[in-house]
Amino acid sequence: VDSIIVNIDEPILGDTIKNKLITSQKASLVEEENVEFRTSTDLEAKYYHIDKYINELMEIKLEINETSIKRTSILQELEKVQQKLKFLNKPKSGNLLLAEAFLKDTQDKHRKLLSRIKAIDESLYSLKRQYDDTKHKIEDEKSEFMQVKDGIPSDTVPVVDTKSEPVEAPSSDLEVHKDLNIQYRNFDPAALLSRDNWSFSKLSNFLASKEEGSQIRNRDHENNIKKATSPKITKELTKSEEKYDHSWQQKYDPPLPAELLALCKDHQCDLCKAVLNNPDNAKGHYEGSKHQKLVKKYLRKMKHKDNGKFLKIPRNLPFPTRQHALDEKEAEVRGIADLFSQPLKSWQTRTVTRFVERSIMDFQTLLKWLEELESADNWDEEAMNDVSYGLAKLHRNLVTNLHEIENNHKYQKYHAECISFIGQHLNKPNQYLMKVANGQIQKMEIEYEKALEELAKNVSIGQRLDQKLDLVWQEYREVRRQLKQMKDRLWEVEAHEERLVELDDWREEDGHWTSKTMQELCAKIDKQNGKIMKYTRLDLDQRWNVVDRDLKKLQLLRVQTLLTWISEQPVGSRPHWLCEELKDHLVDACREYSSMEDRACEETGWVGVERNSDYDLVLEMAYSKIRAALARVKYGRIENKRHRSELEIYRDWVEQNKDSLRDSTKGQLDRLLERAEDKVGEVEMRLTEYVGLLSTGGERARDAARALETTRIGKRNVMKEAIQTIVHSWKGDGRSLPFVSYSREDGVS
Repeated sequence: VDSIIVNIDEPILGDTIKNKLITSQKASLVEEENVEFRTSTDLEAKYYHIDKYINELMEIKLEINETSIKRTSILQELEKVQQKLKFLNKPKSGNLLLAEAFLKDTQDKHRKLLSRIKAIDESLYSLKRQYDDTKHKIEDEKSEFMQVKDGIPSDTVPVVDTKSEPVEAPSSDLEVHKDLNIQYRNFDPAALLSRDNWSFSKLSNFLASKEEGSQIRNRDHENNIKKATSPKITKELTKSEEKYDHSWQQKYDPPLPAELLALCKDHQCDLCKAVLNNPDNAKGHYEGSKHQKLVKKYLRKMKHKDNGKFLKIPRNLPFPTRQHALDEKEAEVRGIADLFSQPLKSWQTRTVTRFVERSIMDFQTLLKWLEELESADNWDEEAMNDVSYGLAKLHRNLVTNLHEIENNHKYQKYHAECISFIGQHLNKPNQYLMKVANGQIQKMEIEYEKALEELAKNVSIGQRLDQKLDLVWQEYREVRRQLKQMKDRLWEVEAHEERLVELDDWREEDGHWTSKTMQELCAKIDKQNGKIMKYTRLDLDQRWNVVDRDLKKLQLLRVQTLLTWISEQPVGSRPHWLCEELKDHLVDACREYSSMEDRACEETGWVGVERNSDYDLVLEMAYSKIRAALARVKYGRIENKRHRSELEIYRDWVEQNKDSLRDSTKGQLDRLLERAEDKVGEVEMRLTEYVGLLSTGGERARDAARALETTRIGKRNVMKEAIQTIVHSWKGDGRSLPFVSYSREDGVS
């Protein structure tokens, strides 16, 4: 510029050119600053776009994993249903119609499971498409980010793979003009490529308030680190840590395992989720009863890898602690001996008494051995530890098995009374579920006696030590588990019977009314039913007309039998569920069915009387309506009467044990029983309304039937929740509570 000014003759013209050059230089500098600012803003936007897409990718991946797990569980359930279908579809000539009745529910469940799997597969396909699209967007955004950041053309920028190792961040962050109002205040481009290995300081800074700048947060964090690591504070922390007392660990016999001690720190107890501010607070906590209870609970749940024949015996035990624990065990064994010397309870049988006596004798023998070892001049520490281990194992086997015997006896009596209670209200001794449940009760009694005999055997001390609780009661627990599954179905046995009911269902009831005419009609039904049961699958395919004619004849016989049973039965012999309105409706419906059957057989053909097939559909619908009305009213009232009796039993039990129950449990039971009583009353009202609409029929009757079914389902759920709450109260602190007893006279008819 100076050379140009020198060569110009006119000074005014030289000054003008010089000013223009300076102005152009300033303009270029401003333009460069604007470009840098726009680049910084673009980097911020790209960073947050990438962060948004990565979060979306993680959410889609989690949803894919959850959906896959759900699909696996449904496939397992589908496999079980398919095995059941395969079993029911086996060719059986004797019980074809009965198998088809059970097939319906299984086939419906199979179709539903297939539909659910199809829907899940479509959802998985959609999620995978979203995952691939989002991943592609992330790669594009990262490529554009690198282009904007480094100024490299797009065709030369490599695609960043999301699965590759994170790139090291630059040492310095991008500078942002402080005077400008920027949208993203916590933007840190250096953290973009190292988001997977953030340090604690970076993570803390990233989560800090948006109002503070990144430089201020980094400086504050460094100052805090310097203060925390200063020699003065370090010395004070070391001094305070030396004051913590760990003597409480020596009070446990055998010593606590290392993994448990790792949870019990000086400043906090991870086992109890407690924060310990000072040594006095820590000592009070670790020596307190709450911590000791949780330690015992943790030790009971521990699973040792080497569960051999003999457990590891603790060595070098402190004698005072061992002697104290041994005295407690000896006192408890003496208490058990005194208990069995008094009048025995129902579960304290001769076999149980024999087991207790022999266990006490073995315990006394080991005590004598220990006294002899302690009286010797030179103590054999290893032998003393072996005997101490044997005493502890004998004591534990005796106490745990007695607790198991008492509990099993109480539960066995409870299950037997419960099944008998349900059977009394159902009044069907030969009902399939009742027979299976009673068989399971008998099996449970047999396995219970086998376990007692195994415990009461006259064996050596070594064999007595091997009588582990899980091995002795293994078979009994398996039978009890099967019975529990059966009881879940027994609580809804009325709903099960309602689905399979026939018009001559009353014949299975104990003590039903009969007459000579009824016996003749029942004999015809049995003969016709036996004829139908002999048909095979081939007969159904090739002789369907004959099979259909025999089925129509069986239906007519059942309608005639029901009509005779209702009409001729004395009023005093009627069951409680057969009210006058239901009786009138069934009589009219049965007579109408018989008249339609007569009209269907009036036409004559070349070979005699022929059946008009136009009536078949009408007759089938009429028969289904009669059966549905009978089943819904009958088993609805039987179930409601049983539930009313149950509520009386539960109310009495809560009243008798109100002082022993927790306040929360008692309050919950009161609310549940009150809800159940309301549901029972509502079902009774719905039944009365439904019976009144049976004669009119139409949409109102169908609405009443749906409302009745919904109310019954709600009532069953509340009753199930009430009994589960009662059973749960018998565990833990409620072990001493008496069980609910169903064996009382309540006038079941």
